[in-house]
Amino acid sequence: MLEPKLMPEQFDKKGQASVSCVFAGRSVTIVYENPKRLDPGKAKVVSVADEQGEIPATLEKGVAVIEREVFLRRSSPTITVKLG
Repeated sequence: MLEPKLMPEQFDKKGQASVSCVFAGRSVTIVYENPKRLDPGKAKVVSVADEQGEIPATLEKGVAVIEREVFLRRSSPTITVKLG
């Protein structure tokens, strides 16, 4: 589940912030794009993608859920989450 709670000042000049972690035994970097620097209560996930294109995810109430099997089929170590 991707539900960012980053504050506007945590984003760089391009409106990006990233975090790296291990999920399902794989290293992954999540890059959050928030060009409007919206506050956590207003920033909602609008899309999730990687180098292969859009990742099928359930988007509901500003949160993205990627099924484990979907994640494991992707080969890219970086996921981009756009907020709006």
